Amino acid sequence: MKKAKLILCSLVFGLLTNLSAQAGVILSAVDVSTNMGTRFAGDINNTIDQSGLNSTFVSGVTDFDTYNPSSQSVINTAPHQWWGATDTLGYTDFDLGAVYNLHRFALWNANFIFGVKDFRVLIDDNAAFSSALDLGSFTANFDQATGQVFDLLDGVGRYVRIEHLSVHSNSSNINEVAFDVSSFSPVTSVPEPSTLAIFGLAFAGLMFRRKQR
Repeated sequence: MKKAKLILCSLVFGLLTNLSAQAGVILSAVDVSTNMGTRFAGDINNTIDQSGLNSTFVSGVTDFDTYNPSSQSVINTAPHQWWGATDTLGYTDFDLGAVYNLHRFALWNANFIFGVKDFRVLIDDNAAFSSALDLGSFTANFDQATGQVFDLLDGVGRYVRIEHLSVHSNSSNINEVAFDVSSFSPVTSVPEPSTLAIFGLAFAGLMFRRKQR
């Protein structure tokens, strides 16, 4: 009986470990705004439409690690970038479209002398960021043709704010932004049928062993 309990505990632990280790998908925001203005042809929506990437992904479907932003290059021309106003600092807000667990942040800076340098990432479940969680501060390169991936403190929310603390040269120029996310499931959520089936089989096995004894 003791051995059977140990087996059941091992099954439960393995199941929970597997669920928590599920890989995240790469996600583009559904909307974006900024208080830093725009110049030339570089619209802020260029940062979420994949127009500046040589190889695109299916938002919310493609595995983040499989896509591997660090190996994906950009189209380095103004119509595919966002050009922030000269000598301006501020923030860029991204609406993920739903509440997610956020793990990593991928940034494609303009592959030139411009781009965001020092920045901070915040997440919240409301667009006003009245109770925002700080996910960390980072420094980005400006002359990198491929994506830069930043490991965040895990946070849950729908809205992500990038605070631009300093810039390369005199403006924040960004090609693309994407996020490594996984679905948010509250602790009180009902287990999926497959999960219940596994627990049921484990329990049945325990009872059968007990009957044999």
